[in-house]
Formats: sequence, C-alpha cells, structure tokens
Amino acid sequence: MFHLPAYLALSRWVAGRRVVVFDPDGPAGPRLLREAGAKMVLVLGDRIESEAGIEVRPAEGGSLPLRDASVDAVFVIESFPELRPALRQALVRDAGRVLRPGGVFAAWTAQPDTALFGSRQGDHAVDFYVLEECLGEVFGQVRMLAQMPWQGFSLAPLLEAEEAAPRLRLEESLLGETAEASHYLALATEGELPAALIDACTMIPLPEAQVFGRQTPEELLDELEALREALSVRSARSVAAQSRSRELEAQLESLRAQLADGAERAGDELREALEEARARADRAREAQAELRARLDELEAERSDLLDQLG
Repeated sequence: MFHLPAYLALSRWVAGRRVVVFDPDGPAGPRLLREAGAKMVLVLGDRIESEAGIEVRPAEGGSLPLRDASVDAVFVIESFPELRPALRQALVRDAGRVLRPGGVFAAWTAQPDTALFGSRQGDHAVDFYVLEECLGEVFGQVRMLAQMPWQGFSLAPLLEAEEAAPRLRLEESLLGETAEASHYLALATEGELPAALIDACTMIPLPEAQVFGRQTPEELLDELEALREALSVRSARSVAAQSRSRELEAQLESLRAQLADGAERAGDELREALEEARARADRAREAQAELRARLDELEAERSDLLDQLG
C-alpha cells in the first residue's frame, strides 16, 4: 500500500480532468482519483476490472490507444519500475503525444538503496536519477517529490462530525536527522506544473507495524540472508537430484536395451530349437513309414512261405 500516498497527492489536481492510469496492481488508486472528481478514469491493464466511473482496457505494450492531445494526465505508479527500459521509454514518449497542453505525466518508484523497509521490494532498476533522466528526455519540466515513511507520536484535537480537520504540522526540529526518502513521485509536463501538485506536503501517519512491519530493518536483512542461504541449499539439492535422476534414467535405458537384446537372442534360440525339433519329427515320421513298409514286406513273405508249406 506504499503507492497510495502518490495517488493521494495526484488526487488534489484531477477534478474535472481525463486521467489514464497504466497497469495498476489494484483498484484502490484509481478509486481515489474517481472519488476526487476526475471526469474520466481510464485504466490500461489486466489486473483489475471495470466498475462505475472506472473503464478498463487491455494495455498495448508501450503504446497508448488514444488520440493525440486527448487526456489531461497519464499516471504510471505501481508498474513503472517493472517495465523494461525500451518499453518504459516508449510509454513516456507516447504519453507526450496523448497529453493535452498543460497535461501531466506522473511516475513513481522506490529508492533501492534506502534502509527503510518500505523500499525493500526487490532490486529495482529505476531509482531517483534514472526516473528523472527518463522523463527529462521527453518533457521540458520535471519535478521530483520525495515520499518518506513517518512514524512517531501525534497530538490532535478530537473533532465533532461537523468540525473541519486541523492543519497538519511536522516538527522536524525534533528529528535526530533528516528523514530518508523511500520512494519518489516524478511529475513531468511541457509547461508549468500546477501549484496544487508541488506546493503542499502531505503527511500520512502510519503505525510502526505498517512502516517497518513487526521487525526492524536489521532483523529483516538477517531473515533475508537466511532465506537466501536456504534457497542456495535447496538449489544445490535440486541440482544434485536432477543429476541423480539423469543417471538413473541412463541406467534404465541401458537395462531396457539389454533386456531387449537378451529377449531377441532368446527368441532366435527358441526358433532354431523349434526348427530342429520339427526336422527331427519329420525324420522320425519318415523312419516310421520305412519300418511299416518293411513290415508289410515281411508279412507278405511270411504269407508266401505258409502257402508253400501247406
């Protein structure tokens, strides 16, 4: 939810304007813009669905499916650091085409080298300098707004429902050192940026658990290192298991080949033995026929001898 302050800062200016939001990861940001009075909120992406006041269309790479000078703002908040450099630059250029005179392009990113928990969302390729340079190549005016997670104590009056909210005040003299920025919101235009976007500071108190979680940054780093070591061990085991699996598959194929070869040899031997048995049977039948013929001859001779003796 660290992206919501960026939407909140932008919502001060969107009333009555046509706004494009590129690939948000949820509906919370576009809903803030809708509730702030945006004339149109068009979402390009596939991670949320259309609802009242928010139209969703599929994204088309780095191209915006819009007419020239047809919208007042293009916001790329959650997804900007995830874009490939070529796609990111193409998107910024096309935003310059579809924006009306005085229109605003906004992009948001984490600062990777900060020690604050809020920025530890992976190895971002887009930091303060990359973000500023990327927008400066297309737009003549670029301003950077720092986002700093805040924690501490606040004293505020308890209000009745009809009472106006008090002005916010941050007593920086009580800080031991300057707060470190965890994210940056870049605003770019060809003209002058609206004062409503750059002259006010928005402070959103958050409980400590939402800023750092239940662990300190040092504990989180230790846990991350332990997870990396565990992942390394699992990767090594996976490689060893894959190697053993390949060895077993090779052995199985060898056994199958041996079995097929042995079965073929056994079949040949059986066929040869069968042929030999058949030949022996044929010879036995021939010998039996010869014996029967000889017996017939002897019977005939015996009959002749008995006739002569009689």
